[in-house]
Amino acid sequence: MLLISDGGTLVRTPAAHIAQVGRNTQGVTLMRVQAGEKLQAIERLDVSLDDADAESITSVDADSRGEQS
Repeated sequence: MLLISDGGTLVRTPAAHIAQVGRNTQGVTLMRVQAGEKLQAIERLDVSLDDADAESITSVDADSRGEQS
């Protein structure tokens, strides 16, 4: 999941990491916003994008050290 505020704050978290809570709880905070800031959008990201991002980050890290991936 990707949470986006109108102030430019982005929070990316896997949905599986969000705790499921019971009826008598106060909920789970996913993102804190500043005073006057509002949640603008919630986007669902495809899991396959995570795999592609991880590969590109690994390539960039290896390239910056002069290594081959």
